[in-house]
Amino acid sequence: MAPYSAKPTSGQITRIIGSELSQAGKPISAGQGIDALVSIAIDITRSLIFGKLDLLDMSGVVLGSMIGLASLPGSWVASLLVKRMGHKTHIAVIEALIALGGASILYHGVHAL
Repeated sequence: MAPYSAKPTSGQITRIIGSELSQAGKPISAGQGIDALVSIAIDITRSLIFGKLDLLDMSGVVLGSMIGLASLPGSWVASLLVKRMGHKTHIAVIEALIALGGASILYHGVHAL
């Protein structure tokens, strides 16, 4: 088990910001934009630190860049879908995906025994 860390993660930060934006009546996309900016800032900072410590070589940079570029079309499609669906539908979709992910983990865990 990982030791407790008092430092907030990007997920914790965006949950706090997201709840504040929701209470202020801002759209879901505002929270997603902030989430993306926080994640990018953290990823760039990590990359710079790992590069400075010689823990990240050029092949890792190229692979990470390729994965990032490959995810752009999916992010664009997701933003279009979120703009067109209501808040309750968005929550239902996210909860269904979480349930499917959990069921998949349990299924594969049981069958790996």
